[in-house]
Formats: sequence, C-alpha cells, structure tokens
Amino acid sequence: MGTAGILLATAVGFIAGLIFNYIFSLIFVFKQIDESAKQHKIRSFILFTVIGIIGLALTETGMYAGIRMFGQEWYLIVKIIIAGIVLMWNYLARKLLIFKGAKYGQK
Repeated sequence: MGTAGILLATAVGFIAGLIFNYIFSLIFVFKQIDESAKQHKIRSFILFTVIGIIGLALTETGMYAGIRMFGQEWYLIVKIIIAGIVLMWNYLARKLLIFKGAKYGQK
C-alpha cells in the first residue's frame, strides 16, 4: 500500500471511529444527556467532531515532538503517553462541552 493508500485508510478510520465513538458515547457512556444536546444532535455531532480533530492534531503534534526529542526507538512509549493525554482531552472536552449534566453510566 502506497502513501496515498495509507493516508486514505487513516482518514476513513478516523471518520469511522468518530461516528462509532459518538454513537456509543450517547448509548453507553452518557445515558442522561442534557435535553438541549438531545434536541441539537447535529450541533452536538459537529462539536464532537471538532473536539476529535483537535485530539487528532494533539496526537500528531505530540508524536512529532516526542520522536524528535527522544528518537524513533521510543515511538511506542511516546504513543502511549500521547494517547493517554488525548484520551483525557477528548473525554473532558466532550463531558464539559457536549454532555454537561450527564450522569456516567446511569439511565
């Protein structure tokens, strides 16, 4: 697979993951979402997407910086650290901006 194929697969994977994550966040993580979020699903999805894109940018920036600072042999350690940071960013931003008032795991 060439570079174009890898880039296309990355984009398709990101979009599929974003949609999957949004649906499953609504169903399993934040069962009691704010009424305004229920009524504005398109707006919520756009905000969810923007937060995800910022997370992707943080991942790319963190990976670039980490590999430049520590070298390619530390790629996996850098990836684990960056994944943890981005996980917290995604969760907190979505919790505060989209699912505010939601109770985790309650219906």
